[in-house]
Amino acid sequence: MMKQDIERDSGNRRISVFASYGEAWRLMKNQFLELLLIVAVVFAFMLITGSPYYKLDDWSKLAVGDGRYVFTVLYFFLVLRPIEYGNDYVFLRAVRNQSTEVKHLFDVFRNYLNAVLGTILVGTIVGLGMPILIVPGIIFACKLAFVPYLIVDEHLDVLEAVRRSWNMTSGYSWRIFGIGFLAIFIYLLGLVLFGVGVIVSIIWVKLAFAVIYHRVRSLEDINYYASEHVEDEGYQETSNKDKTTKTKSGLPNMLER
Repeated sequence: MMKQDIERDSGNRRISVFASYGEAWRLMKNQFLELLLIVAVVFAFMLITGSPYYKLDDWSKLAVGDGRYVFTVLYFFLVLRPIEYGNDYVFLRAVRNQSTEVKHLFDVFRNYLNAVLGTILVGTIVGLGMPILIVPGIIFACKLAFVPYLIVDEHLDVLEAVRRSWNMTSGYSWRIFGIGFLAIFIYLLGLVLFGVGVIVSIIWVKLAFAVIYHRVRSLEDINYYASEHVEDEGYQETSNKDKTTKTKSGLPNMLER
C-alpha cells in the first residue's frame, strides 16, 4: 500500500460524532431485524431478576446476607455484564458486515474471566472518579470505552485491555463523550415515541460506539502498516546504497589486479 492509498483510506474513515451516528444509521437500516433480536435476548437476561440495574442501590443488604440481593449482585457481575460485553461484540460484528447471530453473544465466554474482571476494574476506576466533581469519572469512562471490544474481540487480559483502551482513545475522548452525550437526547426522543423508539435508540447508539471503535482500530492498523512500509523502504534503500558502495570500492581493487 502506497502513501497515497493510506491517506485515502484514512480520509474515508472520518472519526467524528456525526460521522459515527451517520454510519450507524445506515447499518441499522440494513440489519435492523438481526440486531433487534440481539437486543431482545439481552433484555430477557436483564428481566430474569427484574433489571438488576435498579436493584444495586443498597449494599447494606449484601452485608446482612439478603439471599435475593446476593443473587442479584452475583448475577449482575457474573452473567449480565459479560453478556453485555458480548452484546457490544455483536454490534462490532455488524459494523464489520459480519454475521450477527445470537450465538455470538456468548463468544464472551471464551475470555470470560477477563470480562468479569473488566466489569469490576472499569467500574471501580469510573466509580472512584465520580465523587471528584463527576468530571474525572466521565473522563475515565470515555478513556475505557473500548475495554469490552478489546476483551471479547482481541481476547486481551483485563489489564492489557485497560492500557490499550486508554492509549487508543487518546485524541478521541471528546468524540466518545460526544457520542454518549448525544445518546441522552436520542434516548429521550425514543421515549417520546411511545417506547418503540427506545429499541431503535439503543441499537443506533450501540452501533455508533462500535463504529468509532472500529474506525480508530482500523486507523491503528493503517498507521502500523504505513510505518512498516516506510521502514522496509528505508531498509531496502540502505541496502542498495551499501551494495553500490561496496561495488564502487571494490572496482579499483579489481582493476589493480
